[in-house]
Amino acid sequence: VKEKLLEEDKTKKIFLAQHVPGFRECPIPGPNDPPYPSFYFHKVVMQTGHEFIRQGSVTPGVIYVLCRGTLDVRRHKKLKFDPASGLMTFIESEVSGEADEIVDVVSAGSLFGSCPQGKTQEPFTYVATSRVEVFKVNTKDLDFLPPGLLHQIQHHLSCLVSQRLKYSCVHRHFGWERRHNVLYSRRRRQVAVKPEKDYNDSIVKELEQRDLNTGILAGRCGEALHGFRH
Repeated sequence: VKEKLLEEDKTKKIFLAQHVPGFRECPIPGPNDPPYPSFYFHKVVMQTGHEFIRQGSVTPGVIYVLCRGTLDVRRHKKLKFDPASGLMTFIESEVSGEADEIVDVVSAGSLFGSCPQGKTQEPFTYVATSRVEVFKVNTKDLDFLPPGLLHQIQHHLSCLVSQRLKYSCVHRHFGWERRHNVLYSRRRRQVAVKPEKDYNDSIVKELEQRDLNTGILAGRCGEALHGFRH
């Protein structure tokens, strides 16, 4: 039993070193030092449909590393302010029968978690689309992680949130991406390579279209501002 536990712990450390930013740089602790960071990553198994984090909620600090399975990162844009809780909540009458937008698909080896800023409403819902296994760092254990490791993890999560918000609220909103294109944090679709001339032409057309969309938006904002002033 002891040998099996040691082997599982070794496999866990190797996995975390491969996928968690800053983990590889953590020194091996001495006899009187705090436990190695892997001690605070606890394995949890959840079934299909489990919501790890829900959009609009204020989730205590928590970090997940996905070992097996897949998750959808979803976003519903129709929210309303609830005076009782002081939070943005779903508009139930409009949610029924209307699917959330899938912003990203998280696969094995990816990190996800609550907003690193703390006490901030979550911009996405994370839902298991299969039986999943994760390594979880609980809220009470975050302070025990080495500061350098925690900083790198939070920076990584902040970059992911920023990238997904840009994709959902800007690129998709203005149609600056191809239909049904999803980010895929780990598994990205293979794209056929176009001839150089066709590729250059497509880039020029895309930039021209973006300039046009931006010009239209600026014009509308200018009209609205002019009307407000007068």
